[in-house]
Amino acid sequence: MDCLKASDLPVENWLGFFNHQYPANVTEDLIQAYGYFIKSDKLQAFFVLLPIGERSVQLKHLYIKDKLAPVYVLAIIEICIQLVKKKHFDHLYVYSEQDTLNQLVQQLQFEISEESFTYQQSNGTWWSLAVNNNKVY
Repeated sequence: MDCLKASDLPVENWLGFFNHQYPANVTEDLIQAYGYFIKSDKLQAFFVLLPIGERSVQLKHLYIKDKLAPVYVLAIIEICIQLVKKKHFDHLYVYSEQDTLNQLVQQLQFEISEESFTYQQSNGTWWSLAVNNNKVY
C-alpha cells in the first residue's frame, strides 16, 4: 500500500473515490491542504491529518473503500503513524465515538487524552499517541 498526498493527484481521482460527492465537512480545500489517499491497485482509503496545536495532528475523516476488516483499519492507522513521524510531529490524536475504533487505537498503544479539541459536549473519547520518540529533553 502506498500513501499519496491528495494534492499530488488529479481532482478527478478524488471525485471518483467519493463517487462525485464529497462527504459532509470535507471540502476540496481541506483535501488539497491536508488530505491523503492509500492506494494498492486502486484508491482504497482517504484520511486527513489536520494540524492541531503546534506539533500535533488529528487523524480525521477516515474513509475506507471495500475492505473493512479491523486488520485493514489497523494497517491504515499504522501508515498514518509512520507519516506523522516522517513529518516530525510529536503527537497524533484520534477522536472516536465507536467502540471498534477505540479498541483498535488501544491495540496501537494510544492513550486516552486529557486534552479535548472541541468546544461542544460529546460522547466520544480523544486518544493520543506520542510519535516522536527520539526527542531529546
